[in-house]
Amino acid sequence: MAITPITRLLVRCVWLLALLGLASCSLYNGPYRTASQERVSVSNANSPDPGYDLQFIESDDQGWFWNPKQADSALTTIKDATVEGHTLVLLFIHGWHHSAACYDDNVEAFKRVLQRLHDELKQPMYSEAMPAAKSMRIIGLYVGWRGRSLPGLIDYTTFWGRKSAARRVGDGDLQEFMARLQRIYNDHSDGTKSKQKSFFGLVSIGHSFGGAVLLAATSRYFESQLQLANPTSGFLRTAPVIPTGAPVPGTSPSAKPAATLRGFGDMVILVNPAVESAAYERINILSRGITYNSDQTPLLVTFSAQNDGARNSWFKAGRIAGELFTNAAPVHDERERAGLREALGVYDYDNSGITHSLTPSETRQLISGQENEGPDSQCTNKRPDTFEWWRWADQRVNPDTFFPKDTLNMKTSPTEEELKSFDFSKEAQYSGLILKPDQSVVHHQPFVVVSVNEQIIDGHNGIFSEPFMNFLTRYIGLTEAKRVLIRKKESTR
Repeated sequence: MAITPITRLLVRCVWLLALLGLASCSLYNGPYRTASQERVSVSNANSPDPGYDLQFIESDDQGWFWNPKQADSALTTIKDATVEGHTLVLLFIHGWHHSAACYDDNVEAFKRVLQRLHDELKQPMYSEAMPAAKSMRIIGLYVGWRGRSLPGLIDYTTFWGRKSAARRVGDGDLQEFMARLQRIYNDHSDGTKSKQKSFFGLVSIGHSFGGAVLLAATSRYFESQLQLANPTSGFLRTAPVIPTGAPVPGTSPSAKPAATLRGFGDMVILVNPAVESAAYERINILSRGITYNSDQTPLLVTFSAQNDGARNSWFKAGRIAGELFTNAAPVHDERERAGLREALGVYDYDNSGITHSLTPSETRQLISGQENEGPDSQCTNKRPDTFEWWRWADQRVNPDTFFPKDTLNMKTSPTEEELKSFDFSKEAQYSGLILKPDQSVVHHQPFVVVSVNEQIIDGHNGIFSEPFMNFLTRYIGLTEAKRVLIRKKESTR
């Protein structure tokens, strides 16, 4: 029987996919960082303040750490730091097309964020509520994995492989590392045992497939807390409770007793997460049926760019293609089907997915720029170049534009009383951006999904922008300040 042109084309496609699969097994298959620690200083050469520490932890495709000593070193460094003084850990998991390679754009941008957080905590607005901020030691943890497995544009063919790898990374050694990190956090957060202990804060951020990794590694902490607080089940076919109208402070239609929940560390932040909404749906269902105390702080915050084409369109197409390739059973329930196909932050079936919007206080133009990379002591075979950092076109480069007045800091500093009961889920302005809740959000809601205007985050990869990072570091700073006051109150009981 003669081979038809269509058959020949299919055979060629199969061979091409096989070659790509072999290539993906051989390229970029190894750790980029062999040393356990890199110490980085802020750019002010006249300052004795070291700024921050940065450590790398790398995982292979199966979720095994390449060098377990990296993880052990990070945990030891954090333990020692908490004994010596006040400590804030910022963990970051990168996404698709990135790694822990020398001068990777995400590595360099993360260094900028650590420095920005260091500068934020030195602001006078924290002097009353969190005097510890002035002496805070910041430790950055960069979790690397093989987000890029093929060179150039060919890497875009690896969607399914990288998504599966991200899930394995989240379920592998990183699970134990996060559990041990949480144990250190718990030892310093128990108000009945920590009267003489220094402050320890922990915030984790995941982008793209890194958001999928982070959610996989931490979701059980949130779900277990929510199941204890909510007597109503969170079975996935249960529709979320969506309150109507503006809720009265301290109440919700569910009439459940008020609760103060904790999760993983102080806060987990997902930015443009490349994970299906169904992975978050149990948290969404359980969290909507609870009222929260005034000392509740944000626990799990998702930021989703409105013009993220990769997640608005391509993610869904990839999920549908995956269903065809795996011969998955058809899903007839509309909400279930949408949750399995649409990304977290994009899915908003019956107004049940998105809780807030983030917009500039005035119309601005966001443009991409290049920033010079600093020298990296671990990189001897490559010279620094530039990395992408977005800015507003009309933004002057001076300290005043980095830290403009917002809702909470008034003219000087927020008082302890203002911060103790501050509701992070209500409408507020932070660093020139307005966070506005949907009418259905109850007060002090700690699980929020924010739709972000394109003037703040442009597309899937434009997350490292001046306006967004100014907002994020202030949001983190104020959250940590409130946690300090809550722990202070708990320790006096």
